[in-house]
Amino acid sequence: MSDNIPLDVAREMGVDVAIVVDIGTPLRNRKQLVTVVDVLNQSTTLMTRRNSEEQLATLKKDDVLIQPALASFGSTDFGRAQEIIDAGYRATRILEARLAPLRPSEAPDAELMAARTPSERTPVITAIRVENDSKVGDDVIRYYVRQKIGEPLDLGRLQTDMGTLYGLDYFEQVQYRVVRKGPDHTLVISARGRRTGTDYLRLGLSLSDDMRGDSAFNLGASYRVNGINRLGAEWLTRAQIGDKQELYSEFYQPLDVGSRYFIAPYGQFESRNVESILDNDPVAQYRVERYGFGLNVGRQIGNNGEIRFGVGQAWGKADVRIGDHDQPSENFNEGFYELKYSFDSFDNVYFPHEGEDIGLTWRQYEPGLGSDQRYRQWEFKLDKALSSGPDTFILGGRYGRTLDTAEVVTSSFVLGGARQLSGFREDGVSGQNISLMRAVYYRRLTPRTYLPLDFPLYIGGSLERGRAWNNDNEFDSGYINAASIFLGFDTPLGPLNFSYGFNDDDEQAVYLNLGQTF
Repeated sequence: MSDNIPLDVAREMGVDVAIVVDIGTPLRNRKQLVTVVDVLNQSTTLMTRRNSEEQLATLKKDDVLIQPALASFGSTDFGRAQEIIDAGYRATRILEARLAPLRPSEAPDAELMAARTPSERTPVITAIRVENDSKVGDDVIRYYVRQKIGEPLDLGRLQTDMGTLYGLDYFEQVQYRVVRKGPDHTLVISARGRRTGTDYLRLGLSLSDDMRGDSAFNLGASYRVNGINRLGAEWLTRAQIGDKQELYSEFYQPLDVGSRYFIAPYGQFESRNVESILDNDPVAQYRVERYGFGLNVGRQIGNNGEIRFGVGQAWGKADVRIGDHDQPSENFNEGFYELKYSFDSFDNVYFPHEGEDIGLTWRQYEPGLGSDQRYRQWEFKLDKALSSGPDTFILGGRYGRTLDTAEVVTSSFVLGGARQLSGFREDGVSGQNISLMRAVYYRRLTPRTYLPLDFPLYIGGSLERGRAWNNDNEFDSGYINAASIFLGFDTPLGPLNFSYGFNDDDEQAVYLNLGQTF
């Protein structure tokens, strides 16, 4: 904003000819200032344009000025990047005759190029140095740089490593350079810590109404503190109020510089409604409260997967909330060990276009660990994204089983909600065993939305088929077919979804979801 076209800096460096690209946008007139965003853009332009005009006034006759036609673009037009690039290309081609004399007068000597040693063309790296002011240690950064000392610089692999480092979210900028000193070539990795901080707060809101007077809401937030120590420890806490209440906190501590191995102790509280059904008829709705803690040890698998093994303890109570209050309340104790595998290669958390999300959990409750009952459960989840242009399909589902006799209320899985057997309110279907298959389709309507800011707009629908059943009574919902339609925005606060769902069990519901779901 203080020196937007730094011609004075170029002059001080002793240049003979300056090639200047002016990407400033002209000031708008009063009639064009319609929205708050227009006024903000105009304010920024006022600050930058004054110093730009002063610099442009110093251009000499041999200098080349390139001014792409950018009047129709605003500072929020990220979705139109290719159009902006094309505008710059066209503006440069117009000045091809002015630029041609600045090319080398003759091609480089082929024999001279061939005579150069390999180390001059591709330097052999003799040392690697890290310059780092971030929260994580130098050895963590060094771990992700796969360049070997004593071998020629592998530029393609190095660029991939820079992308991986930047994706750790600890850095504002990650760069590299090769410093030559005599016969030695030192690869210098420069990592600048994020000035805006590495902690994340996410909010979420979900509402559902079955249009029969029964509605549900949940309001949640999660806060993740990153880079607690030099190995990159993280502390995640999330809380939710509403029909499903939750408080969960986990400390993730890597055990080595590459975060290959880790430990993760956690504590949690949850409270949710679970229906008790006998012979396919609802008997009561229980409010189940559960408190617990545990410890996981695990290993990262590449950049997308992990496997965990853990032990945990939980205790709580289940009280009748709605229905026959002669049904007994229940206090329970749980002790278990579990194995979890997860893999996530989605390119977008909320509206993915490619990749897959896989989760497998196996858990065994043991009296030796304090459990009232011995039983086993497992659950498998899969979603696969397939895209062609603006159209995307998500194919997947869930399958959960309780393998032994157990108390129904405390051992049930839940379904219900948008694209989880649409038509039912959230968590409106429960059973010791569940299955769900679904196909979700959505289309990005335009490169940009009709709003002043560039929030992608999607429209889509889903087809679903699912079932819930118990082991130790006659409840079996049978297979239920469901469908939904939805309109979604991908906003800085997360997705904003409006959905309508219905199914062949004569249930229908409307849903609103904003932000992170928990």
